[in-house]
Parts: sequence; C-alpha cells; structure tokens
Amino acid sequence: MPALPPVPGVLKYRFVNTVGSDTNVSWHIFMKTTTSPTQAQASQAAADAHTAWVANIAPLTGAQISLTEIVVTDLTSSSAEVGTWAGASPGTRTGSGPLSAPVSALINSTVHRRYRGGKPRAYIPCGLQGDMSTPQQWSSTFVAAVTNGWNAMAAQLATGLTWASPAAVTVNVAYFQGHEWKGVPPGPYWKVPLPFPGGPHVDVLTGAACNPLIGTQRRRVRPG
Repeated sequence: MPALPPVPGVLKYRFVNTVGSDTNVSWHIFMKTTTSPTQAQASQAAADAHTAWVANIAPLTGAQISLTEIVVTDLTSSSAEVGTWAGASPGTRTGSGPLSAPVSALINSTVHRRYRGGKPRAYIPCGLQGDMSTPQQWSSTFVAAVTNGWNAMAAQLATGLTWASPAAVTVNVAYFQGHEWKGVPPGPYWKVPLPFPGGPHVDVLTGAACNPLIGTQRRRVRPG
C-alpha cells in the first residue's frame, strides 16, 4: 500500500494506551500549525500531550488502562520531524469495576462542510462500570465529563504550541472523498478509495462531544 500523501502544516498526535497487560489501543488528534516544528519542539509537544492527558483524560480512566506512548508527527513531508514520549501513566479514576477491553467513549466532532460519509471521531478507552446508566449508554454525568475533558485537552494541546503562527487549531484530515467501483461484468466488484484531487482536505473542527452510546472497538480484544 502506498504511503499517504503529505499534509503541510499539520501535526498528528497518536496516543497509545495499554488495556490490562497485553492489549494495545491507539487514537489520534490533529493540530494545524502552518509552521513546522523543530525536533526539540516536536519532542516537547509529545511531553506536553502527556501532561494534557494526565490532567484531563486520566481522571476518566480506570487504573487498568495506562498511557504508554505518544507520537507527534509533522505530516508536512516524509522527512519532517517526529517527537515521542514513552512511559507508563495509569488512569486515576476510582469506583466500580473495569470494563472489557473493546469498550470506549466515542468522541464525535463537527466541521463546516456537508458531505456523505463518516464524520470525525475518536474512540477513547475510559470509563468504569459505574459510569454506565444502561448496558448501552453512559450516564449523563459521565458524558458531560468526557466532553469537557476532551475539549480541555484539545485546548491545552493547541495553546502549548507557542511557536505556532498563527495559533494552532484542532482539525480533521480527510484523505479520500468516497470511492469508486472496480471490476468488469460478470466478474467480482470491489471498492477503490478516491483521493481528493488537490490533496488531503483539512477541516477545522467546530465542536466535539462524547456520544451517549457506549462505543466499542472489536479489534481490541486481540493482544498486540
């Protein structure tokens, strides 16, 4: 599979969590900076992201889930800088028992663009059994807490990039604008993604909130 095209002036923050002892999960958030960071600035951005997670997401996360790595990648080019943080920061939420590895809080984001297809989202491993109001839904209190925690973390990431000019903003990166069908009758058909003709589309996020429905990532049940 060919590499994804560059996205000038955008940083990708990849957060890696370990659930239990052997299940790794990851999620990401994008920041548009326009200005590319130096190696030292990219590394500092990763360290600052750890601080932001500890302050805003760890209190929503049980102790069985640890943040183990953050990778900040400048998507401007394949040779642009990459910063990392590595360690072991467990969640600090206390209360009722842990949830199964696939369970997550789904963050739905909005943009100023109408299109058919999936909208920006992130699956965050957090929550405990006591945060559920039903087997299908989070409690309204937990939904509000996750929404506030996510938005506070995003704001902290943006303000921490003091070198960015203009100031950094949270964005979504869309690489494809749909798909087309390939194949010749009566043979098989398959979908082929259609890239945006002018390169990846970057949308500034206009809002983000936790979905009341409990999210799941089925692939998390497999270690590694």
